[in-house]
Amino acid sequence: MKQKTPVTRDPWKAQEWLAGIFLCLAFSLYILFFSDYQRIFFAKQPLFLWLFGGYIGLSTLVLAEGLLIRSYSVRELWEKLRPKSVPDVAMLCYLLFTLLSAAFSPYPRESWLGGSRYEGAVTIGLCVLSFYYISRFGKARPWLLHVAALSLSLFSLLCIVQLMGYNPLGLYPRGYNYYDGYKAYSGAYLGTLGNVDFVGAFFSLVIPIVFACLCRGKGKIRLLLLLPLGLSLFALVKMQVLGGLLGVFAGILLFLPFVLKLGKKGKLCYYLIGFGLCLGAMAFLWFRDPGEGLLHELHCLLHGQAEASFGTGRLYIWREVLSRIPQRLFIGHGPDTMAYSGIEPFSRYDEDYQMQITAIIDAAHSEYLNILYHQGVFALLSYGVAILSLLGRAVREAKNPTVAILVPGLLGYLLQAAFGISQFLVSPLFWLCLGLLASTRQNNKEAPQPQKSSSKKEEQK
Repeated sequence: MKQKTPVTRDPWKAQEWLAGIFLCLAFSLYILFFSDYQRIFFAKQPLFLWLFGGYIGLSTLVLAEGLLIRSYSVRELWEKLRPKSVPDVAMLCYLLFTLLSAAFSPYPRESWLGGSRYEGAVTIGLCVLSFYYISRFGKARPWLLHVAALSLSLFSLLCIVQLMGYNPLGLYPRGYNYYDGYKAYSGAYLGTLGNVDFVGAFFSLVIPIVFACLCRGKGKIRLLLLLPLGLSLFALVKMQVLGGLLGVFAGILLFLPFVLKLGKKGKLCYYLIGFGLCLGAMAFLWFRDPGEGLLHELHCLLHGQAEASFGTGRLYIWREVLSRIPQRLFIGHGPDTMAYSGIEPFSRYDEDYQMQITAIIDAAHSEYLNILYHQGVFALLSYGVAILSLLGRAVREAKNPTVAILVPGLLGYLLQAAFGISQFLVSPLFWLCLGLLASTRQNNKEAPQPQKSSSKKEEQK
């Protein structure tokens, strides 16, 4: 007679359910929640605080309840939550240096909640803690991808309708549309995320993930992903945001050999060909000047000729920000306080809109330079170590389909971030995907190993 295997209750099941509900809301409600563009910051910031702060608070309460009812011991809880890897330690150090930067900032009140963009220490802290909890309790389930794909389809469809000149949902001022940007009102807005640069950052994260899933998925049902992929790519190309184009296509191309599971020789040939094409493009730009636009600016940079207006003023902004970093190199000026730095507003003439555009400098237009200015060099080093160690581990574990699907999107976001602005409208989704990548290894470590089958005599009573 065979002995019945006792059914063990998973003490972390409630946490996994809670993480799943939170991820579902983040990739649906948080993306699609809308307000008119004049109030979108004020409308979405409370949603961010309630959703992310509520998840962290509720998850902590459930953990405390588990201790009280003795679902697990203090030692088991510590074993579950303690830092176990380089990314864990580096992310906690990043949070620590951010909090220290806010505590010793010349603008303490503004640095906690944010001086102009709601990117203060509270926002950063909620993102880091969400990453940490998701890395412990989150799982990249197939249904989560379906939810995200549906949200991407609806979001892209709204963008396309707006790009056709319509104003559904009344997001633009009455009587105006997308093409009145910088003319009738300040900025250019699209979708439910506001500024088109944020839309480009969102596409850089999600389009490569959908593409990778289409390549690595199984079954004909994955072909349904062609709908959100096609809609989002059409909107991306139509809106012509260079940061988004760079993030999407570079994120896909950089990790494509791992997505397609090429061998070592195939990967080597792929990257050698890519490197050769890059050298060829640089040589072409060295000898030939296109005369205008981004390619003209790249031609001038290759010849050592840089103007402050290059990159829609980014060179001017980077130069001014870099000149102020040595003042507080180690501790930073405090999160989201650049608006008080005294940098002269940047002004440029936009030939497309035939008007002079003046912009107040409250962000470095590079997330990495932004961290260095606001939180200091130790925070930037911690952030870099965490990201690089996670990606380095992902390269070694690219046979795992979840890893191969997530990494192209993370790479796309990180690449566009070199020229973009961190914003609570999009960046929290990046932190959640980063947490899901970290959770993949965590779940693999905790998975029970197969045991050798016992003999027939041992199975009989």
